[in-house]
Amino acid sequence: MSLPRFHIPLEVPSLTDPTSWMIGPRSLFADRMRADVEFIATPPRTFPPLKGSFDAAPEPRPTGDYRGRKDKLLPWKSGAQETPSIPEGRYLFDIRGRGLGNWSHALNQGLVLSLKVRDLLRDHGGADPIIVLSTACFSKVTAYFERLGFETIVTDDPLTAPQVVYTEDNRTVLRFFNRTWSEPHLGLIADSIRDTDPGTGDSIFISRKDGRMIANIDQIEPMLTADGFTTVYMEDHSLEEQFAMIHRARRIVAIHGAGLAPLLFRRKEEGPLQFIEIFSASHVTPFFRQMADHLECSYRAVRAVPDPATLPAAYDPETSVSEFAKAHSLKAFHVDPVSLEVALGPDPIGDLLGGKRPVGLA
Repeated sequence: MSLPRFHIPLEVPSLTDPTSWMIGPRSLFADRMRADVEFIATPPRTFPPLKGSFDAAPEPRPTGDYRGRKDKLLPWKSGAQETPSIPEGRYLFDIRGRGLGNWSHALNQGLVLSLKVRDLLRDHGGADPIIVLSTACFSKVTAYFERLGFETIVTDDPLTAPQVVYTEDNRTVLRFFNRTWSEPHLGLIADSIRDTDPGTGDSIFISRKDGRMIANIDQIEPMLTADGFTTVYMEDHSLEEQFAMIHRARRIVAIHGAGLAPLLFRRKEEGPLQFIEIFSASHVTPFFRQMADHLECSYRAVRAVPDPATLPAAYDPETSVSEFAKAHSLKAFHVDPVSLEVALGPDPIGDLLGGKRPVGLA
């Protein structure tokens, strides 16, 4: 089979992500006479236009060299495999530069892009791509790529072969495409978990074992258990079980983290979903909120008690965002049980506002 050649430009106008409600801990900031929870309207973010392209050229070209790169999640890495000879008539698609040592990056970027490239090659009469993964990629992720029909190479070495290359000038905007590009494959994902029963029921609490943990979990977990939630640690489960949990859940409470990655692949027809995301006050991001907006599910966020040591930097507009995240993102934090209780309850915000809401808030 000959190798097709193509250049597919990608141009996207400026995009704005959704706003939503975040429920903060009880404090005197809202009313000096009585400590109470705060209702925070998270601001929408507008992203600049994106330009990029998918390029396939039959001429062999070198990939990147990822030897010596260190990733934070090495205990779960795949480990190097002997690099096989690359068969003629096949393209490589190298996704090692997309932070595959992070569970969410591997699924929400690497897998989505791989599905898109496979579609493009099939549209142009080419064979499916061989996906190049880093040794920092989780063995479970590698196995799931293969479960979905991809042939993989796991190595950090540079390779020379024909490649499909995806380029972009604004990686952040990819999050708006990952749902669009994954949409045609949601049935394939659903078929891969059809016979998987994780045994976790329809209400799950996704907790964490390492980094960004709830310090007062002895208060929070019994409260959720009493309300019918099953505590799960995603790293204890196969990817099929993780996808099945998210697909079959009707209520999800989760500490923000990569364990939420399968949310991108949940089908709307799975039914309504109540999703509550718990944030450290030092690490709030709209990434999974955007997925919730695509799913049209009920979404609320709960923000933990701020660490007093972080307040000067947090309120300083000149603070380096990357340095702040690096210093505080994975620290343990305390969650006010009352703020979580409010988030789990009926719609208190509509009642407080007499049924009126800021534009765009649900």
